[in-house]
Amino acid sequence: APDATTAEVNNDLPPMKSIVVPLADRPTPNVLEPNPSMSVPGAKAFIDLYYPCITNGKAEELALRYSPKAQKSVSIGGAHSVVKGRDDIKRQIASLVGSQFAVKSVVAQDLPGDDGGAFVLISGMVQTSPAAGGSISPFAHSVSLVPAASVGCSGAPGASFVIHNDAMMITPPMQSFVGIP
Repeated sequence: APDATTAEVNNDLPPMKSIVVPLADRPTPNVLEPNPSMSVPGAKAFIDLYYPCITNGKAEELALRYSPKAQKSVSIGGAHSVVKGRDDIKRQIASLVGSQFAVKSVVAQDLPGDDGGAFVLISGMVQTSPAAGGSISPFAHSVSLVPAASVGCSGAPGASFVIHNDAMMITPPMQSFVGIP
């Protein structure tokens, strides 16, 4: 039996979908910046899609936004899980369905090269669903977005991304803090 990556390439699964930056959020090229960075608008489009999909139980819809060779990981406390392939990614996303995310800070940078990808680091607070522990905890989330066209996914040229690497860490709530002497 073919693995998940082979099945996706052979179109045995629904096609990938891209994360499209809305027209209003796209920077306008100008003389000084003929090819403006899409990392910040890409990060915003990602955040606007990703967290509501988790909260509202749209794991399958979100899993379509991953590249064929994507990796996704979740660390909760001391437990860590890394998965590949759309079905495993969908299951991992589903484990967080119902969780509520409050994004507090975002950093976005262009990936090396001229392909238009972005690295995004997001932090905030999450109230996990009862199935995932039901606690309120800090989280950190790093994501690599690659241009949709680079993996054969359609979308708005230069303004569409798919998720290539996705690593989320949910830390235990802090009871107290002792600074370093």
